[in-house]
Amino acid sequence: MKFLCAALACLALVSCANKPEPEPEESLELDFRPLVFRWKAMTPEAEEIPFKDACVIRITSQLMREPVLVKSKGGELEYVVSYDINGEILKFDGFATDSVLSKKPEFRWTATCGRDEKVVVNFHNGQ
Repeated sequence: MKFLCAALACLALVSCANKPEPEPEESLELDFRPLVFRWKAMTPEAEEIPFKDACVIRITSQLMREPVLVKSKGGELEYVVSYDINGEILKFDGFATDSVLSKKPEFRWTATCGRDEKVVVNFHNGQ
């Protein structure tokens, strides 16, 4: 009986030792970049425009997916964003508060947003 128990224990150890390592599961974790925005209307009319809040949300969403920001070597990216009415659209101008980024593409960006228009974000390579 002891021999049978010992044989079963050895067999269990051998079968565990020879198991191939399981394939690593695909990571569901997304790259995340902490972003802080300080929004500043340049005129009272820009603050009161009906679609301003929707534009702020759409621009924030777009920026969170931008490869330039996701791959940035900076830590938390903080921007001062001024905006104003430009015809039928809002024009946004964002500057990083960290001067270390002044020569990096993520330092300055502009965006336009209208009532039903697609958000367009452009990075200005530190200019």
